[in-house]
Amino acid sequence: RGQHTYASLDEVTLRLVPAICGIAMVLAAMLLLDGLGGWAVAAAALLTALSPAMSYFSRYYIMEVPLVLFTFLLITAGYRYARGGHLGWCILAGLAAGLMYATKETWVFAIAAMVVALGAAALWQRLIGGSSTGETGAVVCAGPRGRSNHVLQPGISHMLWNWRMLAALAVWAIVAGVFFSSFFTNARGPLDAVAAYAHAFGRAMGGSDEGGNLHLHPWYFYFRSLFYTNYPGRGPVWTEAFIGVLAIVGMVAGFTGRGLGKADGRLVRFLAVYTVVLMGIYTVLPYKTPWCALSPLHGMILLAGVGAGALVRCMPGVRLKAALCVVLVAGAAHLGRLAYLTNFRYDYDRRNPWVYAHTLSGAVKLGQRAEAIASIYPAGYHMRINVFTPDPHDQWPLPWYLRRFDRVAYFTDVPANPDAPMIIFRPEAWPRLETLLKDKDNYQYEHVGLRPAVVLTVGIRADLWK
Repeated sequence: RGQHTYASLDEVTLRLVPAICGIAMVLAAMLLLDGLGGWAVAAAALLTALSPAMSYFSRYYIMEVPLVLFTFLLITAGYRYARGGHLGWCILAGLAAGLMYATKETWVFAIAAMVVALGAAALWQRLIGGSSTGETGAVVCAGPRGRSNHVLQPGISHMLWNWRMLAALAVWAIVAGVFFSSFFTNARGPLDAVAAYAHAFGRAMGGSDEGGNLHLHPWYFYFRSLFYTNYPGRGPVWTEAFIGVLAIVGMVAGFTGRGLGKADGRLVRFLAVYTVVLMGIYTVLPYKTPWCALSPLHGMILLAGVGAGALVRCMPGVRLKAALCVVLVAGAAHLGRLAYLTNFRYDYDRRNPWVYAHTLSGAVKLGQRAEAIASIYPAGYHMRINVFTPDPHDQWPLPWYLRRFDRVAYFTDVPANPDAPMIIFRPEAWPRLETLLKDKDNYQYEHVGLRPAVVLTVGIRADLWK
């Protein structure tokens, strides 16, 4: 978009990244048409689009939505490779894994859940045998012009170690190396990427460094956010229990084989174990942030698509099927309404379970006020702005809203000469600030909310205000 400096960036540019990934996540469901079946894929795509959490964080500059997309691509590529053994799917798997690694350190949780799910799927297959639909027997994969060119036995170990897998690992290493070396400008980057896991593990276990203890929450934190949040008499009930119930139905269908239709039972069971294990990992860890719920939620959504199809197939009689379809449509409509409220009515309201340490509209107004003052200040964006906050956390995210100014100073204590065309301070700093300002009455004062319970006072020099 022609923005080559930090100062020239805007919200549209940044939010395009998660927005595009969120849209791609809806469309990517079609890659599993032959694995889950058409109705299940259509339902999963619709639920992805309507999920309040998915849509909310697809408009939010956070790395979780790209991580979920890349994780899904890895699962899809791995499944299709297991079905056909083609090199192209191995390459895509390596690319997806490399992007996962470069996106966020929690990619290791998804990988761990996949390994457990693969082991569970292999064990289940040994217990019940295999089939052309994933229950018993071998799988025959069609090659060019319909000729059968691969016959895969139920075991998966023979698929894991061959030259195609080595190609996937090479792609993974190249992609990760390119990003962690900052496109070959930081040779130490890949090493730091590994060393960082000691720090990340400490935070995940509740370490207090860098505010880690601010994010310690009870085990049910994600369940409450996903399935029931309400401030009595103060806003709607937030719940995606519709997805949760359908996901449970999909899991049951995967293990019983009832109502699966054309869905591959092995894939459904893999998704079931993967989702449960991943949710368990995030539940056990004391460090929790709301966007981390997206990874297990996406697994639930895929299973919910299977569950919706299984319910329709198992429901006897046309009338009961029609009644069930009405219920499913009503559930989807409820999710759509919640998505609207989540994104456009309660987008920074604390009653919304996905709002977390959010910036309030006051910060946006503060940035706009600074821009307006700069437009009439002789030096423009070289105008001095002093920020005084005893707690450095209360300076966040002012650097973003003041990013075009090159003379912004941040203080945790008031210096001897605090005067500037524009001053910003927490009320706690006022007693000392009042005694050091040359003329405290030479400012016009305004109050803005930065985050919940964080109020800033903005002082603008009187001549500039006029």
